[in-house]
Amino acid sequence: MSQDVKQLFDTEGLDPKSADYLLYAMSKKLTPTFDYIRFKQSIQALKKLNFDKETAVKSAFATATTMGITKDSLIKSAADYKGVLKQEKVQFDNALKKQITDKIGAKRKKQEAMKAKMSEYEAKIAEMQKRISEFKAKVDLLSQDVEKTTDKLKNSKDNYEQTFNSFVSFIDDDITLIDQLL
Repeated sequence: MSQDVKQLFDTEGLDPKSADYLLYAMSKKLTPTFDYIRFKQSIQALKKLNFDKETAVKSAFATATTMGITKDSLIKSAADYKGVLKQEKVQFDNALKKQITDKIGAKRKKQEAMKAKMSEYEAKIAEMQKRISEFKAKVDLLSQDVEKTTDKLKNSKDNYEQTFNSFVSFIDDDITLIDQLL
């Protein structure tokens, strides 16, 4: 992943894995031409020279216009990056659904099958008591595993959603700033 792109967004407090994933997706879209990311890099460079935000934005845009960039093309470029994030979210959601089906669905089916088997063994009374207790223990372990896996996937989804929403908000804020100042 391009460190340059990572330095353009404040990822403090966001899920690092999700942030790196989304930043990597945006860095794959980078082109050698002047676009939204190059614009943010210009602003960042000017801010390092102690320019205030408004002056940095206007100066970066003034430079960009010499390369044929317009306000509309800059906003479209930002929207394109937002589109990249949305595509990544769709892929994440699909992968999450598959994981839920693979990891939880299969375990629930196995759990139900074991419960049915337990009932069958209970009918055989005394000689089957040992076997019944073994299956109860397995069912309990599967229940715990389902709960842990569900919590882990929910946490992953929540972290991703928060990170995704933050990146969309970053871009929306930049679009608003560009729209207000240029």
